[in-house]
Amino acid sequence: MNNWIQLASGGGYDFDTAELFGPFSVEDDLAWPLTCPRYTKHTRRGVVWTVALHSVACARAIISMTGQLTAGAAGLLHDMHEAVIGDITTPVARHVDYARVKALKSQVDAAICEKLGIPTKCRPGCSHHTGYVDLADQAALQIERTLFCAPEPRQWTVPRAGIAWERALYKEIIRLQDNYGDMSDGGFAAFMEEYHRLVKE
Repeated sequence: MNNWIQLASGGGYDFDTAELFGPFSVEDDLAWPLTCPRYTKHTRRGVVWTVALHSVACARAIISMTGQLTAGAAGLLHDMHEAVIGDITTPVARHVDYARVKALKSQVDAAICEKLGIPTKCRPGCSHHTGYVDLADQAALQIERTLFCAPEPRQWTVPRAGIAWERALYKEIIRLQDNYGDMSDGGFAAFMEEYHRLVKE
């Protein structure tokens, strides 16, 4: 175990074996690290928008659009690898080696799912849900950049999910802001609430 990263609970992730070792807590090692800022914090000053909040908005929009709770669970967990490796933005991944970064994300996702015993039907890689997760994620990029970022100096090359998905995402983002006030916890409470509702059996 030469190439590994330590996690909050005292365990770690081994990049050589693609395994989590030691303790792993949903609260401390998943939900808390996901309160890191989206877009490497390149949002307007004062904006609180984190991976956890993004994940909750995606989950709720998927449920709103499909009525499927397991698809919502997959949406909630679609960025869970970022609890271990951080938010590697797509332009950075493309510049470095998109295929390798994507493979790394999948390996970390699999390790977390195995460690927590997450049911297959709730996993982001489940073939029944990947299309919905992609649509929610694409819609979130469109709405988040409008709400939270400065006007772009060049056009973002982001696929459009369609107006219905974008409206659903917008609605859930506003609802999160209304229900959780200043969101000073970075979405920790909202993420844990959705995790226990959708994932924990």
